[in-house]
Amino acid sequence: MKVPHTKSGFMDVCACVIFDGKNIHLGLSSAFEPPKKIVDLIHNKGMNMSDACLEAGLTTNTKLGSSEGLIGILTRGRMNRLAYTAQAVMTALIHLENANLFEVDK
Repeated sequence: MKVPHTKSGFMDVCACVIFDGKNIHLGLSSAFEPPKKIVDLIHNKGMNMSDACLEAGLTTNTKLGSSEGLIGILTRGRMNRLAYTAQAVMTALIHLENANLFEVDK
């Protein structure tokens, strides 16, 4: 997503949408800024993040998106893509599990 005042102009965030049959519950992970070279490859060459990381020489893993992800590379293993995605799921569950606190007056 576009974020002003970042070096690349963008930050990566994972979104989770849960539909319970009646309501939509949204959650986001923490965000991080990818290197500008990665952002440029995504926007200018239409690459996905995994292919952009391969092209930029950040990895040789052709299945980066199914393993540690760019977040794993940039955090030097302190966070991986699974944990990053889990954050979005956990924050989406806030609304689902506490629906009484998020009722909308009509």
